[in-house]
Amino acid sequence: MSSEQNNPMSTKIRSTMKTNHQSQVTSHESRSSTPRITSHLILATVLAAAATTATAQPYPNRPVRLIVPFAAGGPGDFIARVMSPRLTESLGQLW
Repeated sequence: MSSEQNNPMSTKIRSTMKTNHQSQVTSHESRSSTPRITSHLILATVLAAAATTATAQPYPNRPVRLIVPFAAGGPGDFIARVMSPRLTESLGQLW
């Protein structure tokens, strides 16, 4: 017999390692994925219900700002001022 087999400390370490390994396997096998799947299904149902009950707001809900990147009083400003009332009439949104 070798000295490792006769050593009581070596035997104790081996038995502890086996016990730890067996408890890890047992605890892993005893876990079930059913609670996780159930919680995911409940969460998906709640989110779907919340998404369907949301009401749409009219877009845009504020007056639209027409930005003209040219100097005031120039041709770009004139065209924007002429087009603004026509856009309000045709789109039904304040410009």
